[in-house]
Amino acid sequence: MDQYDLQSHDWLKKMYNLHEEWIPAFFGNCPLQHLDQREKTIFFGLISNVDLHLIEKNDHDSRYTIPDLKCQTQIEKDASQLFTRIVFYEIQGEMIASMMKCMSTSVVQTDELSKFSIKDLGLKAPHHTNIEVSYNKSDGSILCSCNRYVLHGTLCRHCFYVFRMLGIDEFPKKYVLTRWLKDVVSHPQT
Repeated sequence: MDQYDLQSHDWLKKMYNLHEEWIPAFFGNCPLQHLDQREKTIFFGLISNVDLHLIEKNDHDSRYTIPDLKCQTQIEKDASQLFTRIVFYEIQGEMIASMMKCMSTSVVQTDELSKFSIKDLGLKAPHHTNIEVSYNKSDGSILCSCNRYVLHGTLCRHCFYVFRMLGIDEFPKKYVLTRWLKDVVSHPQT
């Protein structure tokens, strides 16, 4: 914190003061309880400096640079403007995979619901080779059997495939989690 002149950063001080509570969650199998306070400060100082540098770089890149758009779609452009750079590249990878590795094996449509069976050529058989995706037109909700959104908080290639097949061009705001936004951290005005 000294190196980056963050001694007065309230949030970081608060998080460090709580480190006794979160250490076990991340280092449950490590014998950290035997370290004295000086050793803990050195150990977590090294981790904090590396993490802080990566966070600052991601924040800077997200705010002040423009990523390469490989799909050239509006939904990709929306994602590049919404998400931090690291999260955007993960989502972009899923968008590319939706174009290169997904194909419909069947589509059943009713007035409100579209159900797609998708073969994912990027996954090894027999795991998840037939993915079921349901899209509800009335509320814009999408549900995929791979559960990526539930587990990771970002949409999967199967959802992007369905959006493309249905002509949905804008990134659905209901699937934008605040924690992944590039503007989630407020910066004090100077």
